[in-house]
Amino acid sequence: MTPWRSEPAAKIHPAALLAALLTALAGCAFDDGEPWGAVHVELTASAPETLRTADGRSVEIDRLELATDAVLLFAGASSASAAFDPADPPEGCTLCHGGHCHCGDALVDYEDLAARVAGAGDDAAPVAALSAEGPAVALGAEPRGVPLVGCVGGCPVPRGALRRVEVRIVGLRAVGRVDGASFDLELALDAGISAGTEVVFDRGQPVDATLDLALTLPVELLDGIDPAAPAPDAAAISSDNLATFARLAVDVRRP
Repeated sequence: MTPWRSEPAAKIHPAALLAALLTALAGCAFDDGEPWGAVHVELTASAPETLRTADGRSVEIDRLELATDAVLLFAGASSASAAFDPADPPEGCTLCHGGHCHCGDALVDYEDLAARVAGAGDDAAPVAALSAEGPAVALGAEPRGVPLVGCVGGCPVPRGALRRVEVRIVGLRAVGRVDGASFDLELALDAGISAGTEVVFDRGQPVDATLDLALTLPVELLDGIDPAAPAPDAAAISSDNLATFARLAVDVRRP
């Protein structure tokens, strides 16, 4: 089996990123360019008990474990939603309707596209990070808490607005049955599931915010994979399925 914790060469290790961020953002000042507030993050995750594939196969899941690496927070300009026009989406996106645009093979919500316009896109650097390097969490239909470490007392964030949240997934184990055959599948993944948001930190706004993140794994998780006899590209396919179909809901609570 491929070790879950093998990391792509270009990946930034969350522990190193977290240490650098905490050093740079230590304390709580209220001037431009310095920490302006604090963000607390709670993460839950759930998964369906039956998966499906595009060719009509039903995959019954007896146990599904997810290994999460980190939660990253990205900032950008506030009030960017007004700058996003579904009639003129970012390059690579077309057919905007029903609250999302078609971007390649993925359906991207308007909030995520507004985050890209605001400068909190996929190539932006995070302003805060929490690590989730504990044991894998067994998931079911009911949401389960995913332990996060780091940012004691809250992650310091600069003046402006949080525009995007990303959950990094690095491992998956699925035990179940497909077409009468049992399987026990382990994959080392590299998937980022993100969601747009807008949490403003500025004068007249509370300095604290809590983000309740709810990650929902998709029924298409193993689409294109034979879990009983996985091909060498099974991990890449599952990572793409997560990035395309998983959903991350963000609920913001402020004092």
